[in-house]
Amino acid sequence: KPAIMIHGIDDLPGAVEISPGTGIYRGGLVAAMDGVMSGKYKPLDFRFFIGHTSYVGGELDDAVSLGKYQPVACSRPLVLKQCIQLPKPLWHEVLEFCGGELKEISKLELTKRDDLS
Repeated sequence: KPAIMIHGIDDLPGAVEISPGTGIYRGGLVAAMDGVMSGKYKPLDFRFFIGHTSYVGGELDDAVSLGKYQPVACSRPLVLKQCIQLPKPLWHEVLEFCGGELKEISKLELTKRDDLS
């Protein structure tokens, strides 16, 4: 799957809560399109993340154990915020909130980019 759609609409048909109690959902694309076309939802109610990776079984736990990923907690408002024309990509903002080594990694990666103001 090349992209994932997330949103905060709990009763959207086909949607599944990403983690219990977060109020962040994935899926429900057909219902989302129908809802936008009918005026029930706004296009900006939905976020699309391109290039995600899915894991099965204990694969993600294994990747975390090997240090390939660092799980972090992230607030619902931050995940679902309007992303158009952010001064920096959302994942940099998340890393900066984490502080410490993750914040430093974000700073380093930002210096490698010439497409941000």
